[in-house]
Amino acid sequence: MSLVNATRPATPEDLLARVNGFAADVEIGWLLLSASLVMFMQAGFVTLEAGSSRLQHSAAIVLKYITVYLFTMIVFLLTFPFSFGKSDAGFVATEPLGFSSVTYALWFFQSHVAGTSTTGKNYLFSRSHLS
Repeated sequence: MSLVNATRPATPEDLLARVNGFAADVEIGWLLLSASLVMFMQAGFVTLEAGSSRLQHSAAIVLKYITVYLFTMIVFLLTFPFSFGKSDAGFVATEPLGFSSVTYALWFFQSHVAGTSTTGKNYLFSRSHLS
């Protein structure tokens, strides 16, 4: 859609639609960039814990992180539509389908944050001793 149209001039509604479309694209890009940074933070947690333990335990540590991370993704995939789907009463979604691309990007970001926060604390709790 061009701003210069031979049949009619651009209306404020046309300009607002273009700005809203651009804002949604920027929001999707930012969410995907942030989610990928959080994914790399997860990889940093894995290498930190595997590097500070004995070599024979490193495979178990990596498997633990991958298992917990994938389980968190599955749980978040099943529960996210109830929070962000269409709702009749405003409490729990009754129609979990029909998401926009912004909602999928939001799911991607939030699921990676949930997975990283679930597994990132393992290093701290397994190494800390209260005396």
